[in-house]
Amino acid sequence: MVRRQRRSRGRGGGVRRRTVLARRSPPHPVPAGRRPGGTPNSPSGTEDRLPSPSASRTSAARPAPSPSRTAVPSSGSRTGGDREGGAKEESGRISEGGASRTGSERSLRSVNYPDRYVRHRDGRVLLDPIGSPGAARDATFALVPGLADGRCHSFRTLDGRYLRHRDFRAVVAGNDGSRLFREDATFCMRQGAAGRGSVSFEAFNHPGRFLRHRNFELRMDPWERSELYRADISFQLTSPLG
Repeated sequence: MVRRQRRSRGRGGGVRRRTVLARRSPPHPVPAGRRPGGTPNSPSGTEDRLPSPSASRTSAARPAPSPSRTAVPSSGSRTGGDREGGAKEESGRISEGGASRTGSERSLRSVNYPDRYVRHRDGRVLLDPIGSPGAARDATFALVPGLADGRCHSFRTLDGRYLRHRDFRAVVAGNDGSRLFREDATFCMRQGAAGRGSVSFEAFNHPGRFLRHRNFELRMDPWERSELYRADISFQLTSPLG
């Protein structure tokens, strides 16, 4: 309560003073979270400010490191065999031309007729027993990089001709420089179908056909699911006979 004095004139013209009790109006309420004379939650009367980030920090998070990459060798780089796990070529320098001895000469012995070797005679390719120096030379081939694909092989005779297939029969002939000849004279070495450390040779331009002996003559026959076929297309690479 507040005491206030008021003046009034009486009947005789004099001034009278009287004390009046008056109610004090309540102070205006202060909103929650605000202090008198300032902004919300600011004890000093000034607006609260967040400290600026220091110069050594950035507001953005560091990006996650990218996953490491592992170099993948290319399909052209093959070592010691073909892409299907074929037998490794035996060591020895391989030359692409001429009839000189290179150290890559081999003979091919039949798995199911171990006394017979692949040889050429009169342009044909046969499976014969070897009983003379001439036959031994005919049963010796240089394994050189394939004429159509260096990852495969070609068989070059000691007189400079090549084993090729013609009408799916194996023959030997001189290189005429044509694309067909290069493809017909290229064979891809595979792991021997009969096992026992053997190898098989698939036609480069006729996948699924393998070099096979039938009636002791070499042919390119399609795959068959038989033990006889697997044995007929399997050979062992041996030291050169000639």
